[in-house]
Amino acid sequence: MNHIVLKQIHKTKLGSLFHLLICLARFFRYLDPTRDLPSLCALQSVSFESEYLVEPEITSPTTTPIRTLFLNVDETLLDEKHPDLDQSSFNALRTLQKRGIKIALVTMRNMAAVLSLSKLNEFPFDGYILAGGSEIFDGKRRLIEHTAYIPADLKAIFDECQTRQIPVFFYGKKPNLTIWTKESQAFAAKMHFLPIEIKPWSGEDISMLTIISTDPEQVQSILELTPGLSWISSGSNQQHLYPEGASQRNGIKKMLAYWNLEGSYSAAFGKNKANQNVLAQTAFIAPSPLQGSMANQTDFDWRDHQENSISCVLKTLGLLENDLSKPIGID
Repeated sequence: MNHIVLKQIHKTKLGSLFHLLICLARFFRYLDPTRDLPSLCALQSVSFESEYLVEPEITSPTTTPIRTLFLNVDETLLDEKHPDLDQSSFNALRTLQKRGIKIALVTMRNMAAVLSLSKLNEFPFDGYILAGGSEIFDGKRRLIEHTAYIPADLKAIFDECQTRQIPVFFYGKKPNLTIWTKESQAFAAKMHFLPIEIKPWSGEDISMLTIISTDPEQVQSILELTPGLSWISSGSNQQHLYPEGASQRNGIKKMLAYWNLEGSYSAAFGKNKANQNVLAQTAFIAPSPLQGSMANQTDFDWRDHQENSISCVLKTLGLLENDLSKPIGID
């Protein structure tokens, strides 16, 4: 029908003018650097597993392109078998950056832990939301905001855990464990913190704090001593503790404000509750299968981390078109 109407109009002078306007519109569209960026509307047609539902606030029609991408580190960019950022993910993310998409890390790790991984160190991220949101850095790794632990809260946690012989992981200038057990050893190995020093906390400033215990009631009773701390469970035995007011959600809001991109649409890769639903205008992408309360709260999912998984998902979502198996420069 539209083809017939346009053909008729083309026979008139008015039709010729209209045709010229269309050509001009296409020309300026070609000059638009965001012309190839996917929209949230486009992403909604993608479904990797039928039982994963899209949240209502994500489904409203929009042609706004995704402008920012937030990525968790552990169980997302790397895992036990992949101790660093793989080359295909490096290439894929760098390609998105060159097309104008801002990319930031969002993790419970601090800057020292991030920089200890060579590929993460090498990649020029546009921002860093670290230590559960208590440390925010720009793309040049300059500190934008820092929320410190209250020493009295730390003392209460360490004293109680020492009394109950519960291991605590903390990161000052380097990673430490208070007690060496089978569980704490597994945690350190999984997070690639080995070798690690076994020592009590001696009052130094820290930027990472994790209680390692499989007993949630026991951990809850300890955390009641410090109601000012916020915390999140990760895995079966990890309770990450953050200073009051610090969260990944708040960190992302501050990062968007720093970029002057408030209100823009984002995509986020993550796995645990700390990464879930970071913003209303964020599509949440997680590995499959997720368990418990998160099982039906992802917008898209992919299989557990493997080589090329990130780039494959980005390609499936329409963010990438090319083969990214070969190294590319970072400029």
